[in-house]
Amino acid sequence: MLESLNPNNKSAVSFLIIAMFAIFLSGIFLAIVYFGVATFQTGLEGVSCDLPGTTYGDCQTWFGDTIYKLLNLKPIIILFSYLFIFSLVFAMVLLGYKNGENPVMIGVIFIITAVFTYFGLEISNIYRGMLTSEYFYQMMTPFTIYNKIMLNFPWFIAFVGLASLTLSIVNYQRARVNTPTSDLNY
Repeated sequence: MLESLNPNNKSAVSFLIIAMFAIFLSGIFLAIVYFGVATFQTGLEGVSCDLPGTTYGDCQTWFGDTIYKLLNLKPIIILFSYLFIFSLVFAMVLLGYKNGENPVMIGVIFIITAVFTYFGLEISNIYRGMLTSEYFYQMMTPFTIYNKIMLNFPWFIAFVGLASLTLSIVNYQRARVNTPTSDLNY
């Protein structure tokens, strides 16, 4: 299953870079979507109109049977944010495991972890600055786990990087199986 992954090229490094920024941007994008849906629902709740000739009678009854049921799925947006972050972290750790086949890539992962931890400080500071805006703060309030990750983003990157590094070392150190017996003659 994992044989199709080839971490011995530049795509592994570029994936780690893209994954770090995707974690940062995905939560903000999904918070904008969540905030837009909530604002749209609040705006619809203020609408008052009659629908003559229908079984509904007024707009709110019709909205309750149609649009509000769709808009009440907003918590799925928050769940999708968590699942997206989890899948990126899983992919980063899996890529670290596959990088254990090449000792040079173990060193690259160590360097990338150190550099990304520094960039994590910068991204965390940018996020803290963005939270000073009242609108952005209100928009990000439902995303509690994402806020915790972003406020501690350097630690998050460091732990994910160290887990990836540990798995790459474990993969490098493990005993090879299904090798010819001539390799085992001492």
